[in-house]
Amino acid sequence: MKLLSNGDKNAKLAKSNRLSNYTTYGLSLAPAMESGYQTCSSSSVQCRLACIYKSGNGSFPNVVKGRTRKTVLLFEDREEFNRQLRVDLQAAERKAKREKKRVAVRPNMYSDLFWESVAPWIFKEFPDIQWYDYTKHFNRMLKFCRGGLPENYHLTFSRSETNEREVVKVLMAGGNVSVVFERVSKKIKTVPRTWHGFKVVNGDKTDLRFLEGRKGVDFGSVIGLHAKGSAQQMHDGFVVNSQQAMQPLLSSM
Repeated sequence: MKLLSNGDKNAKLAKSNRLSNYTTYGLSLAPAMESGYQTCSSSSVQCRLACIYKSGNGSFPNVVKGRTRKTVLLFEDREEFNRQLRVDLQAAERKAKREKKRVAVRPNMYSDLFWESVAPWIFKEFPDIQWYDYTKHFNRMLKFCRGGLPENYHLTFSRSETNEREVVKVLMAGGNVSVVFERVSKKIKTVPRTWHGFKVVNGDKTDLRFLEGRKGVDFGSVIGLHAKGSAQQMHDGFVVNSQQAMQPLLSSM
């Protein structure tokens, strides 16, 4: 059973592959308690409702079963999981070398695990791979902002309906934060230029968050993402109203 999926099989990662010299791979585990094991301990209610885990290829039962099997393997047979992950990573590096590309791996496609604790060896054994993830773990994100995580591991903090105060602290610490904005219309796919005074970068162009850098000049940047799947019908805090994005945030905190 392969653990890593080539980015060409994921719409957003495939776009990253086309627009950069990176070949991307993702590790798709089952989120939250879908597998019987907790993989998203800092997720909010609306985050779980908006999860695109079962969208696209995830709508097929065999894909869901495969992601669940990978998750169970991680928790019940760590030695075998690590063995297969090492095999997949070695194959990815060989392929990238042939194609004269670099490798980028997102180990938390739908999960939010502490890979620096779960499998710290991956960063040491594969120093030339660029690792990156989104996370809702606040203290973990601050640790990243302070340089406390492996040098080749980049994190972006994810805003939800429950962590706005933490979002401000991350931005002021120099970290980037992803924010889900509602679509003004099906045709208009732009994001606001600023969100509460912070610069917004269009995060739907590629998934390569590490290209925005570890820190901004003064503060971090907001990574603007459009609502997708069930999130398009959510209006209770998880998805941000684009028309209200200009209102100052710090003055209300």
